Amino acid sequence: AREPAQIVLRLLNYPAWRVEVDGQLVRTTAVEGTAQMVVPVHAGENLVRVRFVRTADRIAGGLLSLLGAALLFLLFWKSSSAGNRAGPIAPA
Repeated sequence: AREPAQIVLRLLNYPAWRVEVDGQLVRTTAVEGTAQMVVPVHAGENLVRVRFVRTADRIAGGLLSLLGAALLFLLFWKSSSAGNRAGPIAPA
C-alpha cells in the first residue's frame, strides 16, 4: 500500500477470525450490509494473516453434540438390552 488503507476480505466478520498484520493482532470492522471483514493496513508492504480459532461457543457446541450422541447411544443400548431380558416368546 502506498499509504495507510483498509482492505476488504471475502470473509464474514465473525468473532472466531483472528487477524494479524505484520505479527500484530488488529481489530477488524465490517462493511455495512454485507458484513465483509475490513482489515486496516499501514503504508508499505504488509503481511496479513487470518486464522479461524476455537471460541467458547464452538467448544460448548462440540461438547453438547458429544453429550447428545452419548445419550442417544446409552438409550439405544439400554433399550436393546431390555429386549434381550424379556426371554423367548411362548407359542400360543
